[in-house]
Amino acid sequence: MATWAQKVAQGWSLNPGRYPSTLATDQDDGDVTERFEKGFTMFEAGVSRGVITPSIGSSMAGFSHRWTSKGVHDDLSAQALVLAGASGSIELVWICCDLLSVPGFIVDKIRTRVGAAWAIRPERVLVSAAHNHYASPVDDSGEALAVVVDERTSSYADHFVNVVVGLVGKAIRSSEPCRIRFGTGTTAIGVNRRERRDGEIVLGQNPDGPIDRALRVLRIDGMQGAPLAVVVHAACHVVSLGAEFDDFTADFPGVMRDTVQRMTGAETFFVQGCAGDVNPICMGAAWSNPARLGLMLAADVLGVYDDEHLQELDGVEIRAIRRDIDLAPWLPPSEAQAWDEIRSIESAAEKAGTGDGVDRFWDQWRLRKLSRAIGALRRPDEAVAVRCSLTGLSLGSELAIVTAPGEVFSELGLHVQARSPFPATIVAGYTNGSIDYIPTATAFREGGYEVSHGCRIAAGEGERVASELSRILEDLVRGEL
Repeated sequence: MATWAQKVAQGWSLNPGRYPSTLATDQDDGDVTERFEKGFTMFEAGVSRGVITPSIGSSMAGFSHRWTSKGVHDDLSAQALVLAGASGSIELVWICCDLLSVPGFIVDKIRTRVGAAWAIRPERVLVSAAHNHYASPVDDSGEALAVVVDERTSSYADHFVNVVVGLVGKAIRSSEPCRIRFGTGTTAIGVNRRERRDGEIVLGQNPDGPIDRALRVLRIDGMQGAPLAVVVHAACHVVSLGAEFDDFTADFPGVMRDTVQRMTGAETFFVQGCAGDVNPICMGAAWSNPARLGLMLAADVLGVYDDEHLQELDGVEIRAIRRDIDLAPWLPPSEAQAWDEIRSIESAAEKAGTGDGVDRFWDQWRLRKLSRAIGALRRPDEAVAVRCSLTGLSLGSELAIVTAPGEVFSELGLHVQARSPFPATIVAGYTNGSIDYIPTATAFREGGYEVSHGCRIAAGEGERVASELSRILEDLVRGEL
């Protein structure tokens, strides 16, 4: 009998213009109804998907020097998964999208409209971005990292909200009784990227660095055994085509999603994990990279999906907690040191002349960051804290989901999982907002792009986020909502 990996290899061509035909899967032995009578839960689920591809020429997010898109390789998607528990009411709305990030004020708009239409509480609405670097921004505030906005950004953001709210309604209308099972595996698509080279931390490959290789899979089937949804949780930056690729694409999560969906018939979701310091094992402006990574991940997912030992989730209530905390902002040790850094940046820029777009962008970004920091040092009472919205949900006693609004480092996510009182825990980054990087205190001491360029919070606040997520998990167990 062919393995899932062999079937994937047989059914997919690395040619970017070709996609696999639907492959026949091995039929389960035994009567479907009998299996459901044995393990059927009281959950109901509904799913939907819509296209959110912007128009060609729109701005791109994720790399600082690509101003506009030149084409569309494949469509970007938004998806909605809704779950109802024993109460019969909608207890979880999970929106996943092929975007770099979704800022908090956009999440608030979605939650407000979903709450008004279907009486769903804000803490039960999750908006997760894949952290896709080949998409347009929906943040027109001007504060997002590596995002250049144009006159189309606000209208695209409004369009995105409208599509998502419509998808939630469609998923609710299609909901049906279901069986939910959960399993874990491993995947090797990512590598820690904080490489020490010539005494400095650079973006490279650090095979010995912390990384979460776990792959977590939710399998949701309808009452008659028909596949409804597969939720895939893994941690890896969505950057496999490198910084020069300027077409819209869903990158390797899109390849994985389409492959798994074509082979199982289930709507397939990708949920990004703690990937702040994790890049793909291969990168560059060739479609073979996302194809390779997507196929690898799909084979890993299908190996878990077809495991007869998947854990059944009890159809009890879905508990939910939302906790907003204020994190201390990053500040230089002193105003004098801030001015020294400003002079250093300006001097380097002057020597470099016009430079390339990347250098100019980051010089301007860092100068604005230092200018704000000097103001905060002079007027400490006016220093603006970084609002961090955390969420936790439990599905029965077996599985918990906790989320953070940013690029959480692997070590922090692993710490939360290790301390979790639940048998299985999903730690989702890039969810319900974006505060950019959430590094470890060690990373601040080591330096590197994530802390020098892409971080808004003070050293030690990453550990505080992890501790708060652990407390949320404990409160979910105790029912202290």
